[in-house]
Amino acid sequence: MTLTAHARFNDRKIDIAFVKDVLKEFFYGDDKVVKVEEIEGAVLRHFNISRSDLHSSRKAKTVSFPRQICMYLIKNQLDWSYQQIGNYFGNKKHTTVIFAIKKINEELKKDDQFKSFLDILMEKIKKSRK
Repeated sequence: MTLTAHARFNDRKIDIAFVKDVLKEFFYGDDKVVKVEEIEGAVLRHFNISRSDLHSSRKAKTVSFPRQICMYLIKNQLDWSYQQIGNYFGNKKHTTVIFAIKKINEELKKDDQFKSFLDILMEKIKKSRK
């Protein structure tokens, strides 16, 4: 997608801040920044599901839970808008993304083992790209 299309979609003016925001996933200046494909790939490998399942409308927990984790990591690591994440996952509504992220946050608060799992998953993602 072009910068112009991103600007129109997000109702923003094209300026330096906007360009940095749109292109930040392609640059590794910050240790925290990874590519969306790297996040998605790690989730797919860990849960042994296909990309088409992850982007589908299937609601089985074996698919929806990894999708929620992926949405959470994309928001947390790339700071995409809820709408951008929804669009990436097959035009899901932004409210679906908000729900997914809220659910993962709740799980993180009550389950230290789950928090450790996500930390390890992010470390694997960061190490795999070096």
